[in-house]
Amino acid sequence: MTKDPDAPKTVLVADDDPDVRLVLAVILERAGYSVTEASNGAEVLEIVEKDPPDLILLDFAMPKLDGRRTLQLLKSNPKTSHVPVVIVSATRDDTLAQELSSLGASIYLVKPWGEGQIERVVAAALGNNK
Repeated sequence: MTKDPDAPKTVLVADDDPDVRLVLAVILERAGYSVTEASNGAEVLEIVEKDPPDLILLDFAMPKLDGRRTLQLLKSNPKTSHVPVVIVSATRDDTLAQELSSLGASIYLVKPWGEGQIERVVAAALGNNK
């Protein structure tokens, strides 16, 4: 099934903190994106199997499956290997950022972030300047 090119891009926000998910959803919806949410890596895998999003914002520290393992599983699945993944972490760690990049993460974003930064990062990961 081909996606409608005029439909809003879909962003899957995965974070175990419901407040963070809410803030990100509000920011992204205001910017014109469609948003789905997951509270852990296992939920991410269930959601993407049914309907892969255009981009995933993936918290690094989550229960069930952390960001590293979820990223590995996403990138090893032909159905989702093309989906850009932005890792969001509370830790500034260049070694970890390089490791996750080598596993296929598009961008490593450190908390706290601002609304404009989220919009720029998502646009860059999607390859547009929205």
